[in-house]
Amino acid sequence: MPTFAVLSSVADEDALAAWAEATYALAAPVTCRFERRSMSDAYRVESGGDAFYLKVYSPGRHGPEAIEAEIRFLLDLRERDVRVVEPLAKVDGGYTTALGMPEGPRQAALFRALPNAEVHEDDAGHSAAFGELMAQIHAVGDEAGDRYARWSLDEQQLIHDSVELLAPHMAHRPDDAAFLRSAGNELADELCGLLVKTGPFYGICHGDAHAGNARLADDGRPVLFDFDSCGYGWRALDIGAYVVSYDWMDLSAEMKRKKERIVDSLLHGYTRVRSMGESEVAAIYLAEPIRHLELLGLGVRYSSQRDGIGWLDDDFIDTHIGWLRRWHGEYRDL
Repeated sequence: MPTFAVLSSVADEDALAAWAEATYALAAPVTCRFERRSMSDAYRVESGGDAFYLKVYSPGRHGPEAIEAEIRFLLDLRERDVRVVEPLAKVDGGYTTALGMPEGPRQAALFRALPNAEVHEDDAGHSAAFGELMAQIHAVGDEAGDRYARWSLDEQQLIHDSVELLAPHMAHRPDDAAFLRSAGNELADELCGLLVKTGPFYGICHGDAHAGNARLADDGRPVLFDFDSCGYGWRALDIGAYVVSYDWMDLSAEMKRKKERIVDSLLHGYTRVRSMGESEVAAIYLAEPIRHLELLGLGVRYSSQRDGIGWLDDDFIDTHIGWLRRWHGEYRDL
């Protein structure tokens, strides 16, 4: 019988429950349930009335040093009373562990579960509070400089790499492939023309700061989690992800007006803590097509390994290249 390499396996729930009980000294009985797979595998762990999430990081996305840097960033934020998820220390005082898996070691970390109340972008109070939280995160990042060993969320990572991942799947559609490259180059040039890669414009960012990665605490203020994508990038794009995620495929004039109101509320909270100039505000609106390209690239890079590429068909290309054409066309001028 031939033996094949494994790209990404799923750990057994009961085995993880026993491991977590011993590693974190959790009160028995401990239950562990596989909840979802995204950029990492998330398991809900319950113990003695407390709930946690165990994150088993995807293979090949971040190395151990980068994951340790994610945890250090969270701890630094919490030390300054910034409202972010709490990582749990192990009995030995560390925060991460390499789990032996068929595809090779995968890092794991445990985080305290957050309340279930969701953040709603069309609630002006929620958006203002989210903007204030993001400004606090960026302000801490300004103090920290480049101490975190994380990747760059620059035009190469967000735009050019995404285009290169998509292009081979569009070889039979040369006009669309040429448009994709041209649009990517234009976006990168416009972004870099607006903002330099120095502070305060550029620095450590959450990298995926949309409403789905936050929950409202009992006082009604948001708490942010899922720092798996954190890295060094433009702060305008970091807060722009929040706006983009509100009905991200709708390019109607009505939706554009709604998103402008969301930006106003977001900046109302952000500028309580940290100023933002005209060029940064302009760059927020570039987050829409840049984020679109980034998510398509992530799908090709990671989802295709788990789910195959059947979804990357002509209907998919029609939908998403059509979206980019509309954004570059009439939507910008609405």
